Amino acid sequence: QQVRVTVELDQTVPIRADAVASLEFQGLTGTSYIEISPGSQKAPPLEVLPGQRYPVIASKPSGLERVFASAPEVLARLLDVANNLNAILNERNRTAITETLDNVRRLTGAAAERTDDLKAIIADAAVAMRDLHSALSSVDQTLVDMRRLVGEKGEARGALQAIDGAARKLDKLETDLDALVQENRPPLHDFTQRGLNELSQLIVDARSLVGELTRLTDEIERDPARFLFGGGRREGYQPR
Repeated sequence: QQVRVTVELDQTVPIRADAVASLEFQGLTGTSYIEISPGSQKAPPLEVLPGQRYPVIASKPSGLERVFASAPEVLARLLDVANNLNAILNERNRTAITETLDNVRRLTGAAAERTDDLKAIIADAAVAMRDLHSALSSVDQTLVDMRRLVGEKGEARGALQAIDGAARKLDKLETDLDALVQENRPPLHDFTQRGLNELSQLIVDARSLVGELTRLTDEIERDPARFLFGGGRREGYQPR
């Protein structure tokens, strides 16, 4: 049912057109009073409309009325929550939760006992990383030095060129000597009769020397690091 309430207000109190009134109570058993919510500052003042004796303030349900109206819905939701909690916290789930918490407790205790071991592992890992970084820096510098040494103007490149030149000269000398002997010219007849064996041996030795120099040149070109530093094939740094 609807109740029309007539209130007397001080004329200095501004009542806007969008003001709303409600019947409120002081507690569950207290006296009732009219509460008027202020309207917005931009709204015009409330005025008397045609057919009205006084200006009419719009009304809304009181807070207590809204609570009573929503009480059944709230109660139904509380019952649903209670049922869900009861389903979740059944005997099986309570046992599982208890076991999980116990496992977490044991795991936390074990981790706490191994704190020193974890710190030592982390420290060792940091040292290993520093050693690896130092080794990689050394390898990088070695590669740079090798590039400089074997480059177009490097010392190794110059040595290879010098050896190759000497081998070519010795090869030419051996060819000339061999041609001289083969011609068997009359002025050299006496010399060939007496020193032919010695000259032949010299030619053989010269050919052997040329062959050795050629082989050495090929080995240096194939693996300059082995020629410069000695030993077997140089392996990269093996981390431990």
